[in-house]
Amino acid sequence: MRALSQLVIAVVELAEAEGRDLRAALRGEAARARSAFLHAAAAVAVLFVTVPLIVGGLWLMAMGLVAFLEVRLGEPLALMTSGGVVVLVGVGCLLKFRSMERSARAG
Repeated sequence: MRALSQLVIAVVELAEAEGRDLRAALRGEAARARSAFLHAAAAVAVLFVTVPLIVGGLWLMAMGLVAFLEVRLGEPLALMTSGGVVVLVGVGCLLKFRSMERSARAG
């Protein structure tokens, strides 16, 4: 009977120790998840502010380029040239984003 009671006590102590370890691990993971969520939320907030500013600035730059080139090349060629410049800038931004995403996945 004594051996059986010691076995039950040992099993209960083991379960208690495993429960403490599990609770500590879950708290650590929850803190990391919360930190990652807050970083992602901050990044989204920054994007909501910066993207309209960048788009507006790019639009104004394109309109300035059209006005500058219109005098020298004519309206159709000026629009095509400035459109090409805007597309090239957009492709450059997309490529930069992809390289940042790949480096974030690797690291």
